[in-house]
Amino acid sequence: DPQEYIHRNMELWDENYTPDLAALSLLTSAVHKRGKLTRGPTLEFITNSLNSNVGDFSNINIKNAVEVESSLRMFSAIIDILTSKNSPYFGQLKDFLKTMVFPFFKSPFGFLRTRVCEICSKLGYIDLNDTELMSTIFDGVIACFNEEGDCVPVNLLAALALQAFIQHEYFQEHLSNIVVPTMQKLLALSNEFEMDTLSGVMQEFVEQFAEQLQPFGVDLMNSLVQQFLKLAIDLHEVSNIDPNNFLTAEDVPDETEKQMAAIGILSTTISILLSFENSTDIVKNLEQSFYPAAEFILKNDMEDFYHECCEFFENSTFLMRSISPIAWKILELIGECNRKEESMVPLYLEDFMLLLNNFLVYGKDELKKNEFYCKILFAIYEKSAAKDDTDLDELKINFELSQKLTLALEQQLPAMIREKFLSDAIGSIIVEREGLKKNVVFGVTAFNVIISNMIVDASTVLSALKGKNCLEIFFEVWITSYIPNYIRTYDIKLTVLALLNLLCRTSAEELHAYNLGNFVEQICPLIMKLMAKYPVALKLLDEKRKEFSSDFNDGQDWDNHFNFDDNDDEGEGDNLEEVLEMLRSGGSGDMKFVDGLNDKEYFDDLDEDPLAGSILDEVNIYDIVKGSLLSLEQSDFAKFSTTVSNLSNDEKDVYTQIMNV
Repeated sequence: DPQEYIHRNMELWDENYTPDLAALSLLTSAVHKRGKLTRGPTLEFITNSLNSNVGDFSNINIKNAVEVESSLRMFSAIIDILTSKNSPYFGQLKDFLKTMVFPFFKSPFGFLRTRVCEICSKLGYIDLNDTELMSTIFDGVIACFNEEGDCVPVNLLAALALQAFIQHEYFQEHLSNIVVPTMQKLLALSNEFEMDTLSGVMQEFVEQFAEQLQPFGVDLMNSLVQQFLKLAIDLHEVSNIDPNNFLTAEDVPDETEKQMAAIGILSTTISILLSFENSTDIVKNLEQSFYPAAEFILKNDMEDFYHECCEFFENSTFLMRSISPIAWKILELIGECNRKEESMVPLYLEDFMLLLNNFLVYGKDELKKNEFYCKILFAIYEKSAAKDDTDLDELKINFELSQKLTLALEQQLPAMIREKFLSDAIGSIIVEREGLKKNVVFGVTAFNVIISNMIVDASTVLSALKGKNCLEIFFEVWITSYIPNYIRTYDIKLTVLALLNLLCRTSAEELHAYNLGNFVEQICPLIMKLMAKYPVALKLLDEKRKEFSSDFNDGQDWDNHFNFDDNDDEGEGDNLEEVLEMLRSGGSGDMKFVDGLNDKEYFDDLDEDPLAGSILDEVNIYDIVKGSLLSLEQSDFAKFSTTVSNLSNDEKDVYTQIMNV
């Protein structure tokens, strides 16, 4: 039965650990752990079994076919060792594959064709360097993939084999001519059988053959959305079943497969979207196609898919550098979702921030004109801030939203909302005052709420800090602990803008009223220190951007993963005895336990996404520093002289460079 075969052999989370799986696991462990003693005899057994059961490859009976399948299954289980370049068996691998494995591509038994495809799915990372062999693999896999009839397992394993070889030049060249019908076949398989691995295959095809698939992008998106909705409707119906209707917990339907398949489909839609980064019109059409999926997710509170839903529109808005009418409708749906009494939006705010950030970056002009959309964002913040037992990570996310709202709306942020943002941030700082230098991520993010408001309305900020007896704490930690250690461009820009506002737009009388008169002397030196660090921070961000944009390659040498030293089995028993003896003696001797729970955070723990837009991206900090200081020199020369006279020689050099830009 094809369905039974798939459940039995392809679902790794199947809890039914049968005798054959146990035997296979034992064999694999033996060959890995005691290779010197077991590799040769195991291969000899496999070869003898195949030779004794195969006469004519196209004419073997069912009994022999089952024996052959078992032998190939054993071979597949240990293939990772055999294909390592330092393996003594690597040189014989090609001949073995040609003579004992690949002929079964044409076997009349589907389970043998399936097993050959499964073996091929493990060969993709090997440099076979043999055009004839690659041709055999390609022709065999494609033939299995395109089989019609009751042969879903053959099709599925062939799809995985295609995925394994998709990076090979030979496969790319030959697949490029048939990529559209291949993708259509994958869609049909995905519709017939719910399996997340198929979504992964489709995603790789989209990434590898984006140019060839672009003319069919919208149709492909529509098909994937329909497949997702089919799964999502089933999942939603199951979630609404009263568990009390079942006799035991085992009777409750396990929908893990459908959920994983649905997530895989959503990931594929994101890959399709990203392949159209240079076509704004098509991105808009893809948004329209994806909207029914997003609408179903948000209207039915399907929190398992919030991340992918938000990631899709995060990418679409980033690609267009604007907010489309469809995206604004998504914000409305998020608002409706948030207004529900049992809303999960506050618990998943980190996922929603992927998208909310772009509304504030690319939609800030519309937000300043549209109070309706602003109220949605305020309500999201207020509901999240009202949660009980909020930890530091959750507070950090709340404060990211409030500071970005402050920067986006500037003077148009309502006074009551500004007071709420400041009150929440200052209150948390006071509660966590002893840990501000240790909990850097929380501390800097909470401080940034105050700093962002200082850029817009320094008087309100200073009043709020003094009103809660937090003025001294804030400036002490900010000046001595945070400013000297900033490494993100965002923190540097934000702080420079706030310092400039304190220096140039806050009167000396007001600063004296808050006992900050002497602080004026420090402001310009602090700005120059930050500006000296800014090019380095910018370079680090650019390097991250290049790293994320390039193909990932961790440089791990898989071929040397296994050590085939002749002494690989020696000494293991002695080591085990030594460990056991130390355990018996209570860990005395040289055994030492190290406390690895170092919870101190560092400034490089602060995230700065190199591929995401920032509200401060358009800020030319050099022009603003230069213009602000020139203006101060003309309007208040005494204050200007006071702060500039304290520059060190290095700081004077930075100052001169900025003024000569």
